[in-house]
Amino acid sequence: MTNLTFSGSPNDTYSSPFVDFGTSTAYVGDDAGSLHKFTSIFTSGTPAEATVSPWPVAVNSNASLASPVYDTVSGDIFVGDYLFSSSSGCEPSATNLTSPCGYLYSVNSSSNSSSGTFTKSAQLDHNFGIMDGPVIDSSAREVYVFAGDDGSTSCTSSTPCAAVYQIPMGFTAGASGTKATVGPGYEFMMSGTLDNAYYTSSAPTGHLYLVGNTGPANNTLYQVTITNNVMNTSTTAGPVVSNNYTSGYYSAGLQVAEFDAGTIDYIFLSVLAFGVPAGSGECGTSSLSNGCVIGFNVSSGTISGSTTPTGATGAEGGTSGIVVDSGAPGAQNIYFSTLLNQSCTTSDGTGGCAIQTSQAAS
Repeated sequence: MTNLTFSGSPNDTYSSPFVDFGTSTAYVGDDAGSLHKFTSIFTSGTPAEATVSPWPVAVNSNASLASPVYDTVSGDIFVGDYLFSSSSGCEPSATNLTSPCGYLYSVNSSSNSSSGTFTKSAQLDHNFGIMDGPVIDSSAREVYVFAGDDGSTSCTSSTPCAAVYQIPMGFTAGASGTKATVGPGYEFMMSGTLDNAYYTSSAPTGHLYLVGNTGPANNTLYQVTITNNVMNTSTTAGPVVSNNYTSGYYSAGLQVAEFDAGTIDYIFLSVLAFGVPAGSGECGTSSLSNGCVIGFNVSSGTISGSTTPTGATGAEGGTSGIVVDSGAPGAQNIYFSTLLNQSCTTSDGTGGCAIQTSQAAS
C-alpha cells in the first residue's frame, strides 16, 4: 500500500478520487477547496502527487470540494462544492457577504497557468451545496448536476425545490443551464442515473432517474425525460421510497445505479431511513435506523406513484454506493455496505456489513 498525504495537508471528507485509467491519473478534492492530481496510479512508477504549478488547483478557498469527474474528450474536470462549517450554509453571512458554495466548476486539467484555469457556474444549490459528483455525457457534451435546494420559493408552501441541472460542458461563467425540479428541497441531493434507453439511442433520448423531495415531503423516485439531448423541465413523480417527512425528518436522496440485464433494465437506490417501498415489506418496520436498498424495473420507460419494486432489502442507516455485478448466470448480484451497524449474518458479528444480494431481490 502507498499512503500519500495531500499537498498542504488538508482533510478530505466527501471527495472520492476519480481515476483516468488511460493515463493512470487520479483527481480528488479536499476540504480546503483545492483539486489535487496524483500520477502513476496503476503503472510501474511510484504514485505521487503533482505539485508543479498549477497543481493543486485552488478552486474555492471558502468551501470544500465534492467528488470530481474527468472528461477524457475535453480533458476538463467537473466538480461541485459544499459547506457544513457555517450556520448559513451556502447563503451569504455576516463574515462572508458572497455566496460561498453551491457551484459547479470546469477545471482545465492541462492548464499551464500559474493559478490554474477554471470556469464557475451560477450558484445552483443554496443550502448544503453540491455534495456528489455530476453525471457527464462526453458524446452529447452535457453535464447533469444535482442540487437539494435551488434557492427558489417555487415548491410546497413557498419552499425551495430540489433540482437537477443540465449544463453544456463548455459552459460560460455564471451559467445555470436547464433546470428540472424534483419536489420540495432542503437537504443535499445525491446523483441520479440514466437508463438503458438513453445509452442505446443514437440521439440521446431516454430518462434520468433520481431520488427527490429532500425538503418537506417524503423521499420519492423521480423520472426526468431527455429527448434529442434536451432535458424536459417537467418531471414525473414515481413511488414514495421513504416516509421520512411523515416521520418528522427531512432526508437526502441517495445515489441511483442502473444496469441492463438483457431483458430487464434495473435501477437500484437506497434510502437512509424509514424505507417503505410500495407493495414490499422487506425493509422491515419503518424507523429512523431502517434504511433500505430497493430495485425497480424501468424497461417500459414509465413510472407512477403506484410503481412497485422488483424487491427490497433492509440496510441499517442506508447503503454506500451500489456496485452491480454482470448479468451472467450466477453473477446477477449487487454489492453494498451498510452505513450503520447491524448483525452481519455470514460473519456472526455486528458492525457495518458488506452485503451481496441478487438483482431480482433488490
